[in-house]
Amino acid sequence: MAECILNLLFDVVWSWTDRRADIILYYRENGENPQAIEQASQKFQTGTRNIYKALKAGNYSLFKYGEGVLDKQLKKLHNKIIDPD
Repeated sequence: MAECILNLLFDVVWSWTDRRADIILYYRENGENPQAIEQASQKFQTGTRNIYKALKAGNYSLFKYGEGVLDKQLKKLHNKIIDPD
């Protein structure tokens, strides 16, 4: 399952343009909140609507969901290794 999720995440990331990747990474590094959208719009000299469009076009919500599922799966695997019953 983890391999499938990783493939999904890689597929999403590989579809990003350089600018989209810059915007998404900036958004992630700055709190993933409305203030980060505003800051990104200033940094990339564009409107907040364009930042939201970049996140949507980059399938950021799907990426974030996949990341959460992968994290849960890895924690389960870790717990099985640490405490096998």
